[in-house]
Amino acid sequence: MAGAEDGSPATVEELRASMERIMQSPAPARKAEKKKRSAKRLPKAQRETEEPEELSDDQWREKARAILLRQLTASDKSAKQLKDKLLDKECPEAIADEVIERFIEVDLVDDQKFADAGSVPAPEPGGWPARR
Repeated sequence: MAGAEDGSPATVEELRASMERIMQSPAPARKAEKKKRSAKRLPKAQRETEEPEELSDDQWREKARAILLRQLTASDKSAKQLKDKLLDKECPEAIADEVIERFIEVDLVDDQKFADAGSVPAPEPGGWPARR
């Protein structure tokens, strides 16, 4: 049993007194937190009210490529889904179309393969096989 030998309170009264001392003592100072990236700093509603980023066409292309690669890393997407994501990020439509077209050319986006992957095979002539 824990007691005075190991420094822990031996009775309920000693425990209560220890808890009271802890509650009355000031909390230790916290370490300074690192600053978060600017995109994460503002709430979404506040970011939406601000002016869109003024980027050159080359900067938009680079940003669009990064967005698409990040999206495709998570899972396959259709060209429409990718375009919607770029437009949500305020990418100019012409640049979005251009970058998606390039991704299609290099076979990173394939709507037919995406559709085939999501299709369910038809049941066998006798119906679905029994579960085992």
